[in-house]
Amino acid sequence: MEALEICKRPVVLFDFDGTVADTGRAVMTSTRKTLAARGFSEAQMGDLRRMIGPPLWKSFHDFYGFTREESLVVADEYRAFFDELGPEEYPVFDGIPELLDGLVAQGHRLAVATSRMEAKCIDMVHELGLSQFEAVVGMNPPQGRETKADSVRDALAALGAAAGDAVMMAAVAPLFGPAAYVRFLLAATLVALGWWAVRRPATIPLAGFMALTLSVYVVFKTAGLWN
Repeated sequence: MEALEICKRPVVLFDFDGTVADTGRAVMTSTRKTLAARGFSEAQMGDLRRMIGPPLWKSFHDFYGFTREESLVVADEYRAFFDELGPEEYPVFDGIPELLDGLVAQGHRLAVATSRMEAKCIDMVHELGLSQFEAVVGMNPPQGRETKADSVRDALAALGAAAGDAVMMAAVAPLFGPAAYVRFLLAATLVALGWWAVRRPATIPLAGFMALTLSVYVVFKTAGLWN
């Protein structure tokens, strides 16, 4: 059976963080406070933007060396700091209310499916005045929801819909942060220059381009134009 055209699908599911609301600043603020309370220096914290999106416990485990058990405790400490923040710290993206209103006017049914803890996300949606969503479904271990896939499954169930009836709207994070891109550029430049040493006529444009790109980055970084 051919898939329905997106515009004809009756159900639209939205991720929350980075799609509906700009929670980046709140996530980084809460992470900084959490790690500082644990004795981390700014240097040890690194690029806090990597905390935006993935499940909390996994981020603390992968990026900061906590065991799974420790990560679950640290995630609770993080949530306590996050709960102190108001909706001004996680505003709705420009155009989202109008988009939601337009979809509802066209007859679509809307729900949130997120990896954020459900109770907190429900509060945030209400604080932001987003009444267009019929359901807000997130992490809720007692109800068997521990992954984003679980949230999507139960959001569809809440609307009485099947997977083929819905489309999911979600932001896609970059594969690498700025620091990782720099490491890539350094490695690529070294490889390009090494290859150029062997076959100069064929590779000088590539080597020059990579070196120029790295030089531009260094200039921007030194001038404070790349955070």
